[in-house]
Amino acid sequence: MDNVDGQAWHQFSQQYSAQSQALLAKPELAQNPELYQQALTETLFNALPILLKGNPSVTISR
Repeated sequence: MDNVDGQAWHQFSQQYSAQSQALLAKPELAQNPELYQQALTETLFNALPILLKGNPSVTISR
């Protein structure tokens, strides 16, 4: 991984953690794993632009 902004990573982590914890407090999501997974995916995609600050790149080598 290159060009990962440390402050953006921290902000992403804080936001994602707080929002995912808030999802667990909702009984309708806690009782329905499919709805919970959908809401968690939305939470990830909503926070992702923060993580992309600084135009990071990932390289996979063999």
